[in-house]
Amino acid sequence: MEIDFTNGLLRVDLKKFMLPHLKLRWDMIMIVEKGTCKIICGKEGKPFELREGEIALLPANNDIYREAITPLTFYQFSFNTTQDHPFYKAALSKKIVLPKEQMTAIFQGLRLAYPIINNSELIEHYISYIFSQNYLFGKNGSKDTKILSPEVSNTIRYLNQHLDEKIDIDLLAARVYLSHSALIWKFKQELNTTPSQYLIHIRLRYAKHLLINTDHSITKIAELCGYSNPFYFTNAFRKYTGKNPTSFREHQLKDVKITRI
Repeated sequence: MEIDFTNGLLRVDLKKFMLPHLKLRWDMIMIVEKGTCKIICGKEGKPFELREGEIALLPANNDIYREAITPLTFYQFSFNTTQDHPFYKAALSKKIVLPKEQMTAIFQGLRLAYPIINNSELIEHYISYIFSQNYLFGKNGSKDTKILSPEVSNTIRYLNQHLDEKIDIDLLAARVYLSHSALIWKFKQELNTTPSQYLIHIRLRYAKHLLINTDHSITKIAELCGYSNPFYFTNAFRKYTGKNPTSFREHQLKDVKITRI
């Protein structure tokens, strides 16, 4: 899920909203740490209350009306993302209610991230975390949220166990007794991607792990991630992260001192 963080993290304490009416240009997430407020999303939207430990996704291109019922402490940030992604769709009930342990982790992280000047990467992480946790554990998630089918679950398990091997999609589909097109359709319906795109994603996610946590060469990491040609691996990695593997490793480890014994 691609997140384009557009506006700084705000932490606000107030008794009433200085701007009770907003015309949103971007999506906005509002997280209440203390207090209660009433929100109306859209001129004809139904009002709902947002209480301590609850989150609201306020979609872009809407009129938002807010009223403080009791004194509030809340966080908010604006962003753009892929609106047809299943994680985003699952949050469109407007109000997100997560289990207590997830909310505790979110608040602890935001308190630490807030004073950091260059905190965009951290905030993008928390936006992604909120969406993914809502998709998996949210109590008010969209009815479109689905448990993965056995065919997709089994395929994902196989892909994760064979990242370093050449994968044939026809054989992959045959393993779960589906045609090539039927497997693609299932992945599109359940994960909003194709098996091939999903394989690229988990290979390059694993590559990030290896770059940060091992001293393997780029050629070795390419091989472990199923790329026989380091040049193709480098191009794929650059498209995925915006950096080539060497630059990514240097950036991630620039403040890490490695002591060899």
